[in-house]
Amino acid sequence: AGAPPKSSQVLILESVIDLEESILQQLERSGEGNVQLDALAMQIEDLTGLIRRNCKSMDPRDTSGPTESVGQASTSVTRDPIEQLRASVHEASTPEERAALLARIEGMIEDLAALANRLHGEASDEPDAEWDYAVEGIPALDDPAGDPVVGPAVERLVKATRNMGCRLEVQAYGSAATLMQPLRGPVSEILSALVQDIATAAAGEPDMVTLKVVFEIREDQGRVRVLVADNGPRSGSGVLDSDDLSRLFGLRRARNLLEQVGGLIRMEPRENPALRFEAFVPLDPARPGYIVLALESGQVAVPAALYERTVRAGNLLYETDEGGESVQLHGRSVPIAELGEYVPDVLPGNGASPFLVVTGVVEKRLGMACEKPPVIVRTSSLGDAPKGWEHVAYGSILLEGDLIPVLDVRRLLDVRFRSFTETGLPGSFPALSVDAWEPAQDPVSQRVAPLSGMIAPVSSPTVMRTLLVNQSDFRRRELLRTLESLGMEVEVCDDLRGARERLTAGDVDLLVTDLRLGQDAGASFPELRKVCPDIQIVLTSSVAREYAGDLAERTGADRCWLDPYRASDLGVMLEALRQV
Repeated sequence: AGAPPKSSQVLILESVIDLEESILQQLERSGEGNVQLDALAMQIEDLTGLIRRNCKSMDPRDTSGPTESVGQASTSVTRDPIEQLRASVHEASTPEERAALLARIEGMIEDLAALANRLHGEASDEPDAEWDYAVEGIPALDDPAGDPVVGPAVERLVKATRNMGCRLEVQAYGSAATLMQPLRGPVSEILSALVQDIATAAAGEPDMVTLKVVFEIREDQGRVRVLVADNGPRSGSGVLDSDDLSRLFGLRRARNLLEQVGGLIRMEPRENPALRFEAFVPLDPARPGYIVLALESGQVAVPAALYERTVRAGNLLYETDEGGESVQLHGRSVPIAELGEYVPDVLPGNGASPFLVVTGVVEKRLGMACEKPPVIVRTSSLGDAPKGWEHVAYGSILLEGDLIPVLDVRRLLDVRFRSFTETGLPGSFPALSVDAWEPAQDPVSQRVAPLSGMIAPVSSPTVMRTLLVNQSDFRRRELLRTLESLGMEVEVCDDLRGARERLTAGDVDLLVTDLRLGQDAGASFPELRKVCPDIQIVLTSSVAREYAGDLAERTGADRCWLDPYRASDLGVMLEALRQV
C-alpha cells in the first residue's frame, strides 16, 4: 500500500509485456497463411511499435528495467515479441479453434489499443463521467464567472499527441505554472504521470519535444490548443490547433513530421508580425494550369486547381467581396485596406497578385477571435507581383536555425518532407514529393532551376526496376510514393508467391517487401535468389535500429529499411549495395 506510484511508461510497459505474451501463446496454435491473422499481426505490430516509441528508455528486452516488476516481466521475453508472433504462425488448427483464437486475439488487440490511447490500464474511478472533466481554477475567457468544461477535446488531444510520439506538459491558459490545474477523472492521472516523465527524461533527452497543453475554454465547450514549448537554443513558440493536427495532417503524418525534423517544430510568434515571411508561387511556363511552389531550398510544381481545392478544403481560402475591396472573415466584412499585412514593395515587376495572407495578429487587431490558423485571402485588387508569379505569405518553420518558408505546405498541399540529413546541421533540407505528382512529368530540375542548398532526391545512373510487396493498402501507397519519388519504376505484388512468378520473367533489380511476408512457404528469400540471382532485397520493418542488421542476416535480405521509411535512408542503402 505504501509503494510509490508508477509512471505512465512503467504501467504501459508491464501491460504490453503481459498482453504480448498472451497473444504469442495463442498464436502458437494458429494456422499458416491466415489472412485475418496476418491483419491482426499487423495491428499488433503497429500498436506495440507506437507504444514503444513512447517508452524508448524501457525496452522489454532490457532486464535491467527501472522497476523490479518490469525487470522480472522482461526476463521471459528473450526475443522481439513481434518476431515470435510471426514465427509462431505455422501449426494447423481446426476452424473452431481458429475462430476462437481470432476472437481472443481481437479482444487482446482492443485492450492494446486502449492502452495506447489511454496511456495506462487502470479503471476509472468515475465510470459514469469518464470523459466529462471539469476544469477547476481555469476561468472561461468570455465569462470569468463561468463553469468551463473540457470534454472530448482532452481525449482527442491525448490520443493525437501520443500518436505523434510527443510528450505533454500541461498548464492553465495564461498561467506561468508548468503543472496542470486539477482535473477530475483518469485524465488527471494520465497527464500528471506524463509531467513526471518529462522531468525524469529531460536530463537524458534534452532535444525531446515538450508540448504545453493550453486549455482555452469558451461557452462551456472545451477547445485545446498545443503550444510548442521552449526546448533550448533552437526553441520557439506558437500555437497549433490539436484538432487541425489530427484532421488535416493525420496522426501518422503528424508523428512522422515531428520525427523527421528532429522533434522540433517552430511557428513564429503571432504577436511579432515582423517575423512573417514572404514566399512566391510562380506559374509554370512549360505547363499551363500549374504553379510552382518555391521553397527556400527547393521547388516543386503542382496543379493550380489542386492548390485552390486543398486550400478551400482546409477552410483557408477566403474570396473577396464584389469589387475586390473587402473580404469575409468570420462572418464579418473587413476592408482590405484595414488588413495592414500586405507589403507591395517586396514584389518587383508587374502583374496581378491574387493571394494575400491574413495572420492571427491581424485578426486580433481587428477584434476577431482567432478560431483558426492564419488564412489566405484570394483577391485580384492588390499590388504588383513578378510577371507569371503569384504571391503567398504564410507562417514559418525554423529548422536548425534556418528560417525556411514552407507555405505550411503539409496543410495546404500535403507536400511530404521525406528526408533530412542525419546530422540535421543548418542548411539541410529534404527531398520533396507531392501526393498529386504525375510520374510522366519531367523532373523538377528540368523545369525550374533548383535553389542553392537543396538536397536532390537520391538517383542512380539507371532507373531501378523495383518490385514492391506489401499487404497493407496504406503502407503500400506510402512506400510506392517514396520509391517513385526516387525515380524508380515500381510494380506491386500482393505476396511473395506472386513476386516469385514476376521475378521468373526477369527485368527486376530491387525487391522491397514487408518483414512478415518473408516467411511465406515456398517463397523464402533464398528461394527467390535462385530464381533471380542478382536481385537486391530490402525489408521494411519497424524493429529497433540496433536489431536491423541481425534481422537482415537471419532472413537473407540485403538491408532493412526502417519506419518511417525515409527516402534518404533507402538511398544510402542502395548506394552501399552498389559499392559491394
